[in-house]
Amino acid sequence: MIKKLLILLFVLNLSASIAYADWTLPEVVGMAKNNNPEILAAKNRWQSSRAEVAKNYFLVDPKFGIEYEKIPSPSFSPTNATMKKLTFSQDIPFPAKLYYEGLAASSRADMYYQQYIGTERVIIKDLKKAYYNIYKIDKMIDLLKVDIGFLRQIFEVSKSNYIIGKRRQSDVIKIQVELSKMENELTNIRNERFVFQKQIYLLLNSTQEVDIAAPDIKLIDFMIDYVKARDIAINNSTRILEEKAAENEASAMKSLGYLSYAPDIMAKFKKQEFGDMPGSRDIMLEATIPLWFPIRQRSIVSSSSLQYEFQKAKVDYVKNQVAFDSKDLTTNINNLSRTSRLYKNNFIPSYSGLIASSIAGYSSGKVDFIDILDSQRSYVQLNTEYYNYVAQLYTKLAELEEIIGENAMNEVIVK
Repeated sequence: MIKKLLILLFVLNLSASIAYADWTLPEVVGMAKNNNPEILAAKNRWQSSRAEVAKNYFLVDPKFGIEYEKIPSPSFSPTNATMKKLTFSQDIPFPAKLYYEGLAASSRADMYYQQYIGTERVIIKDLKKAYYNIYKIDKMIDLLKVDIGFLRQIFEVSKSNYIIGKRRQSDVIKIQVELSKMENELTNIRNERFVFQKQIYLLLNSTQEVDIAAPDIKLIDFMIDYVKARDIAINNSTRILEEKAAENEASAMKSLGYLSYAPDIMAKFKKQEFGDMPGSRDIMLEATIPLWFPIRQRSIVSSSSLQYEFQKAKVDYVKNQVAFDSKDLTTNINNLSRTSRLYKNNFIPSYSGLIASSIAGYSSGKVDFIDILDSQRSYVQLNTEYYNYVAQLYTKLAELEEIIGENAMNEVIVK
């Protein structure tokens, strides 16, 4: 009877789970998009920048003036003035300048948009990493609870056998020590779970603190196609798209630098009235002259050209970096996927039979406590390693998703 109880407790109870409040991962991702301060700040900055684009394509506001001259002293009344002037003026930059100013502003808005999407992806990645850590911790808690229950049963058997002289007192003491260590580890890991929950609350900007249920991960047989992942990453990575937008802005500013040699115009219309005498109309055009071009315009062109070359080189560097990250993540994901399946389908099932035979041998007095303890530790260690690999696998998938985007994940997974 004891033998059957121990086998049932240790092997079958590994499927036990911990009950927590049901905040599903998709729900939490939606909450983060609506509430996370970093996401909201990046979104507001993008929207503010986008709203400013249109004004850069238009002329600045014109100026209207009225002047009263030759008012007889000591009066200050405008009606006594013998001369009245009305003026209207408009600054008109060289035609292409408005186009490139608008292009620079539009590119800047695109850059802020990519920063916003990138921030959103990073926050979602951090949320998923916290969730997968909670998944790993919950599985370890399950293992420890089963392990503690198993040791308690072994302790009862050892105590009974010690009373009738079949076991040594040292066996009973060793089990007590092992139990204390396991219970302490269980307390520590529960505290660690609380830390990851706190991280999720922080990412959600939430004051509501409830226990969060980890996702129930179903391990499937899949691999990642590196070539597809790399190509999609080059096109979808917000890091690359942000730098490309910055390159477009620098290109527009470079063109504006060369256009600083071109003259700007000020058109002015003036109407004058001289009491009862006929009035006059004046039209005036003024143009800027790049008189100090050896210093001013040349420095503008030099600075904007260097900035453009820097940004162009930075795009190439970030592309290479993203390609490397894609290769590194793909390799890690494929290795972790293969290793996880190996543990699930081979290592753990094989060791289950060894544990069952060790428990049976200990119950009959044929196996020493140290042997069964080693078997039990190895079995728990195998399960711990398995859940750790699974958590790492899905964490790496979240990191790849940050680069290529959630919608592209199905395109790179090969089942």
